Amino acid sequence: MYFMVDPVTWRILSMNPFGAEQLGYASDELVGQPIDILFPEADRERARKNKALCLERLGRTMSWELRKLRKDGSVIWARETGRAMLLKNRPVVLIVSEDITEAKRAAEALREAQAQLAHATGQPRTAIQPGQSGRSAGRLRQRTTRPWHGGGGCRRKRSATPSAC
Repeated sequence: MYFMVDPVTWRILSMNPFGAEQLGYASDELVGQPIDILFPEADRERARKNKALCLERLGRTMSWELRKLRKDGSVIWARETGRAMLLKNRPVVLIVSEDITEAKRAAEALREAQAQLAHATGQPRTAIQPGQSGRSAGRLRQRTTRPWHGGGGCRRKRSATPSAC
């Protein structure tokens, strides 16, 4: 979703058709409307503050996460990246929004599963954050390491999974 917002009136100057469709609108329905209609009441002040911070830091890119309100009243989570700039000597705020609703749901499901596992085993939780990768994630995963050995039984190389037998 791509928006251009007037920082004086906080009205939408332009929006791409795909982004409008993700929110249940046609782009011409949103042009000229106050940006507030796209946020739940509880998030409107925070949304305005984020956009005002962009104006204070003209030319710098900023990111934040907040909820957006679809035309049908349903709510999605969005990661927004905003940047205020001068266009024809007039300030505008450019905003790119990415729907992260599924990622938020997956993170919550992971937290719930970890809590249930910790409760069932009586062990403290080890949090794995969504998007964690590389060495830090590898340290949290259980690895089966066993060198090749002769004789009967399972033959596995180092780092083989238990299903390799």
